[in-house]
Amino acid sequence: MTGVKRTAAILSYATLGLIGLVLLAALVFLVRPDLARGVLIDASPVVRMDTPPGTGTIYAVQAVGWLVLAVILFVLWHIHGLFRLYAQGQALSDPGGRRLRWIGIGLMLLPVAVTIFGAASSVLLSWNNGPGAREVSLGINLQAIGFVIGGALLLFVGMTIREAAEIAEDNRGFV
Repeated sequence: MTGVKRTAAILSYATLGLIGLVLLAALVFLVRPDLARGVLIDASPVVRMDTPPGTGTIYAVQAVGWLVLAVILFVLWHIHGLFRLYAQGQALSDPGGRRLRWIGIGLMLLPVAVTIFGAASSVLLSWNNGPGAREVSLGINLQAIGFVIGGALLLFVGMTIREAAEIAEDNRGFV
């Protein structure tokens, strides 16, 4: 096994382990919402809360956060699959191009999911504030733009790899 294949196999397992850790953390937060409270409040863009959020509010914020979690898991799953293809020597193939395409799409969707989480969590966490003190927070930052640009780049690289794989397959038929 070459160095690239060996490294890809290790990274494939590491990515799978990361997926497991993310899922485990999500399950722990479901069982122990008190542990999730600080993490979710820090991740939310809400500026002012007149009363601390109750357990129901924390569960509601978690539910909205599952959208972000789903996108992250989607991207990690396809990264795992791409590393598996590298380990098998098939990264520059139609399946490799598809994996890259899906990673790119996921990275482009991540800022959208984070924006939705921010807006919804700001409303949920400020819901108990008095009239006129509830908040809706929308924000786009340079990091989000970077994810969209990086995702678009991976999308097009994946499309190019798929086209190249199709041309290579057609050429094999002529020889």
